[in-house]
Amino acid sequence: MTAWPLVKLGEFVLPISRPVSLVATESYRLLGAHWYAEGLYVKDIRFGSEIQADRLYRVETGDFVYNQLFAWKGSFAVAGPDVSGCYVSNEFPCFRVREGQADGRYLHYYFSRESVWNEALGLSSGGTPTSRNRLKEDRLLAMSMPLPPIEEQQRIAAMLDQVNKKVTAIMCLAEGVQQNLEHLLVSLHLRSS
Repeated sequence: MTAWPLVKLGEFVLPISRPVSLVATESYRLLGAHWYAEGLYVKDIRFGSEIQADRLYRVETGDFVYNQLFAWKGSFAVAGPDVSGCYVSNEFPCFRVREGQADGRYLHYYFSRESVWNEALGLSSGGTPTSRNRLKEDRLLAMSMPLPPIEEQQRIAAMLDQVNKKVTAIMCLAEGVQQNLEHLLVSLHLRSS
């Protein structure tokens, strides 16, 4: 088996900044990043007058985004169309994945691993590990990861997509079985009363 080369993140993701000056009367959909690489979500919708910063940064589909404060908790994501056009603060650096060199889904799966979060913790600096520990952008870009050819990345990501679908289906079945069991136990209890 051929070993894939370890490539620094900075070689295939490019920092991107789309600053927007805030207008007091306009509303902005603000994003957060779930821990454990569970994706981006709309955390709040606020008017410019309610936001302390003077600018935000627009996120687009395909952006690789992370929360500097919680990289050690796995706050990494690739933006989907559901959050395109939303905004983040300067605590959420954004990057474009170089097409033909890296696949966003492969990158997402790689950054969904606890070992990567532990590496992020080791590279972070700040006051306390639980509140002000930041993974600075330059340290993130210096991290290395195995980077197979793009076709292999896409194959791996597609395979993991299928595994995730099956796991989700199994979890739904298990939840249904649990609910049926609870209904059966309540029914048996009512009959015996």
